Amino acid sequence: MALSKLTLLRNLFSFTQYIVVMTKIIWLYLEKKYSTCGIQGLIPQGKNNVAGLILSVSIIVLFMVRYSEADIYRFRDKDGVWHFTNIRSDVRYRLYIKTGGLKGKQYIINYDEIIHKAAKQFSVDTNLIKAVIMAESSFDPYAVSESGAQGLMQLMPDTAADMRVNNPFDPEENIFGGTKYLALLLKKFKQDKRLAVAAYNVGPTAVSNHNSIPPIPQTIRFVEKVMKYYMEFRKVGN
Repeated sequence: MALSKLTLLRNLFSFTQYIVVMTKIIWLYLEKKYSTCGIQGLIPQGKNNVAGLILSVSIIVLFMVRYSEADIYRFRDKDGVWHFTNIRSDVRYRLYIKTGGLKGKQYIINYDEIIHKAAKQFSVDTNLIKAVIMAESSFDPYAVSESGAQGLMQLMPDTAADMRVNNPFDPEENIFGGTKYLALLLKKFKQDKRLAVAAYNVGPTAVSNHNSIPPIPQTIRFVEKVMKYYMEFRKVGN
């Protein structure tokens, strides 16, 4: 069966992504900043086997379209050495390249029922929940930030525990936990969406201390992004 134009474009994009990351891996290796790469065990672990490394990368490139759904994770150890893998076997690994998977629109459809249930239970606007999810993870249930926030609504481990979320990568648990937390922030800041969203990003203490959105560039951008998505979701309706 012939591949559709969309599929071909997707594979080409994934292929280009992998070419870029593999080039970076080789460069880091040659500069002695690279140690291991666990991509299906194809990359040799020895630092002196440059030829083997390049050969392994070539093999991966040949099968790029087939494995275009595999994500790449990385972390830098205490010696400054980068480690790469497609299997997140260590909590230190953070998502480096995301490929494949459903896009935001499809995720919204898939999780719409959960969002509405959470919105009803905690009395939070469905559009605000969607806006936070879009800004935080682009509706990727497996998103992990460099700071350790996890899942659709990017819950930090302590927040997830406080909201009784056992598995932050479970869409329903994450949405209910994140919505519960958002509801608490809305109550604390008297239903002021902008302050609640700022608190969701930087924490309620910082917002309370300033009695406004803290002058932190990242937080300001986050609030603007969430409110932009919020207005867009309102336009299209629930």
